[in-house]
Order: sequence, then structure tokens, then C-alpha cells
Amino acid sequence: MTARSFDGGATWTAPQRIDDMYPNGVADMRVGEILPSAAVDPRNGNLYVVWADARFAGNVDQVLISRSTDGGETWSEAAIVSDGPSD
Repeated sequence: MTARSFDGGATWTAPQRIDDMYPNGVADMRVGEILPSAAVDPRNGNLYVVWADARFAGNVDQVLISRSTDGGETWSEAAIVSDGPSD
């Protein structure tokens, strides 16, 4: 989820859903898989969010990305950006 403020954080928009998260994790370890990371492209203002997710590999977390080109109003479908094996 994400929200935006246009007044320095005094008020916020309603939360906007980016995507669901399906982390697999590592048994008996805290690995931070449910902590997404965000970035802004300073050239065009596009927003990017990445997170660990097992939806495409079944039992292995891969890195997924979603992009917003309209300031967070809408988000792209999640796409795989990691290129390692799925095992």
C-alpha cells in the first residue's frame, strides 16, 4: 500500500494498493522478505517498488517490481527482475 501527502505530511490520501505479497521465506530465519523498497527516478518522477515474492516460482522468493508513472495513482502488474534459478 502507499499513500501521498500534498501538504508536508499534515494530511494523506486514502491508501492505494500496489500489489499483494506472497513471500516464501527461509524456515526459522527473519530475512525481511515482507519489507518492500521504493525508489523515485529523478529524471521523470516514476516510482518503483520491489519486494521478495514466490508467486511465479512456487517455493522460492524472487525479486518483483511494480512501477507507477502517475505519482502513485496506478501501478503496473508485478514483473520478475531477478534472473537467478528458481531453486
